Amino acid sequence: MRPQVEFWLITGLVILSRIGDGLSTYWVTPDLSRELNPLAAGGWPALIIAAAAMLTLSTILHYCYLFRPIGNFPPTPGYDLSAFKRYYFDPYTNRTLATQTIRVLAYVFGYIMPRTIIIWSLLLITNNLLTAFAVEPYIALKQAYPVWLAFYVMLLILALVFLERLQRRDFSWYQAKV
Repeated sequence: MRPQVEFWLITGLVILSRIGDGLSTYWVTPDLSRELNPLAAGGWPALIIAAAAMLTLSTILHYCYLFRPIGNFPPTPGYDLSAFKRYYFDPYTNRTLATQTIRVLAYVFGYIMPRTIIIWSLLLITNNLLTAFAVEPYIALKQAYPVWLAFYVMLLILALVFLERLQRRDFSWYQAKV
């Protein structure tokens, strides 16, 4: 996919998924009394400001990933995937990471963050819809277990899945390049 198309597609999906989460949250709990997000204590203004900040950061980082990529690759051929992954985040052997840490992190998070936000937002929308429609098995599950904790764990899992995906993509580029 062309970088310009990917940029607008992913950015649009981030915006739509965040709007969907906001609208479904409002539908379920207009006064935020049932909202699990700790920022809900600040009311809707705090949630909107946080969402705008997340969107801005996600967009900037995604731009860096697509239009300012950095070759965070071993300088010599012959690395297998496992060795490549170790090299990727080792500032002692990886000169690119050691000298351009911010650029490498912007590149990595530029891939991970928007994709994680999209999937996580869809999970939150699903939670809101199941709550709004009072789907009994789900309501019982939420009453019996701290389901909200699963959403935050899922955030970490999604980020790790996308990191793995990025490293495999970069490994493929590394193999083709050297």
